[in-house]
Amino acid sequence: MAFEAKKIFFVFCFIQILFINIFSGTTGKIYGRIIDSQTLEGLPGVNVMISDTKAGAVTDNDGYYFIMNIPSGYHQVKAYMLAYREEHIDSIYVGADMSVKVNFKMIIQSFEMDSVYVEANEIVRKDVTQQ
Repeated sequence: MAFEAKKIFFVFCFIQILFINIFSGTTGKIYGRIIDSQTLEGLPGVNVMISDTKAGAVTDNDGYYFIMNIPSGYHQVKAYMLAYREEHIDSIYVGADMSVKVNFKMIIQSFEMDSVYVEANEIVRKDVTQQ
C-alpha cells in the first residue's frame, strides 16, 4: 500500500511540473514613467516604442505607461515627443512573465526653421456687402 501511495504521489508531481511548463507565459511587460528633466513632472503624450517590435504606448496624464506582450529577449526602448530630445535605452532584458521598469528623464530641445514670409492681397471688396 505504501508503495502505491508513493507511486501516485510521484505521478501527481510529474503532472504538476508538466502543466507548469505548458501553461507558463512566453511574454513580458515593460512599464515606467517619463518625466521632464527640469521640473520632474510627468509628461503626458510621450510615445514609447520597442524598436524591434511593433509594440508601443503613449503616456497618460501623469507620464505613466505600460507595454504588454513583449517577446522574451533584449530590446531597445525609445521615448520621443515634440520639443524634447529623443531618448533610448539599449539592452533591456524582458523574460517570460517578467515586468521590467524603464523610466526616462526627457530634456527639452529647441529646433530651428527657415524664415516664413506671409504675403496677402486684398480679397475682400469693401464696397460690396453680399454677392
